[in-house]
Amino acid sequence: MINCEQSLTNFLNLRVMKKIILPILFTILPTFAFSQGTTVYEILKTPGSPQISALGGAFYSYQGNISNIFANPAGLAQLQSSALMANYSNEVLDFTAGNIAFAKPFNHGVFGISMRYRDYGEFDRKDEKGNLIGGNFDAYEYVFTGALAQKFLDNFTYGLNSKIVIGKVADARSAALVFDLGGTYTWRNQNLTFGGGIFDFGSQINEYSKTREDLPSNAQIEIGKKLAHLPLTISYNNRYYFYDKEYEFSVGLQFDIGNSFDFRLSYDSTGSDKDLGFGSSKFAGISFGFGITKAGFTFDYSGTSWGEIGFQNRFGISKTF
Repeated sequence: MINCEQSLTNFLNLRVMKKIILPILFTILPTFAFSQGTTVYEILKTPGSPQISALGGAFYSYQGNISNIFANPAGLAQLQSSALMANYSNEVLDFTAGNIAFAKPFNHGVFGISMRYRDYGEFDRKDEKGNLIGGNFDAYEYVFTGALAQKFLDNFTYGLNSKIVIGKVADARSAALVFDLGGTYTWRNQNLTFGGGIFDFGSQINEYSKTREDLPSNAQIEIGKKLAHLPLTISYNNRYYFYDKEYEFSVGLQFDIGNSFDFRLSYDSTGSDKDLGFGSSKFAGISFGFGITKAGFTFDYSGTSWGEIGFQNRFGISKTF
């Protein structure tokens, strides 16, 4: 019977043949490398909506948007009406992902729920030497979230996400209970908003292997500035992953063109990990996107360059009511 490590090797080898070389996959898929210095549940590190992706993850100072449930839950506290959202992404290496979310204000704040998935597809079973042994296996991850956010005084908000994460690689299954705790502060006279907190901390309920794997727990701090004389919001995000011991940053720009169109552009420092020195890698880490609001619906799109690895598209639709 093939074990989890053999399934992992098969999973990676097939994707390598389809794209480029094995080291690249270990860079972008640390979730399946069960070794010291890496973390599991890559889904927790991927943007949950086109707007978050288009801003390079620099979304933790934004408020009043249902996408806050996939970033800093404290931002939900400024949501003025109920909202429903669905997103889909056709990712690099033929992975697929999507989610659905709902949020509603009530007397004491705002609550929200969401479900996310990431499907890595099916793969041929092979032994340690790469020989086919018959059959196939699949790999996927799910996240189920409950959120609560409240205002504190006039300028502060805080929020909590409680998440159940489920993962599967071949015959190995895993589950974890994970939390996000975030806050925001708005300095209205200067059009500044500060956001941050600690995210994806918790514990595994069931491990993939015989030893407990580390979660992608991280701390983030962000500042967002809405310019006084231009329809532009600039956000700068700095984050640190505790177990990976990695610092990352991103800068996002959102242009609000009228009341119905937004254009977004960003750079994420993780793009340097995908820059292989080829011509097509020079845009690695660059994301862009837009949002169009019409008849009460908002349609969002984002595109992200992974350099030589490929290009990722995300699509979303949301409705407030």
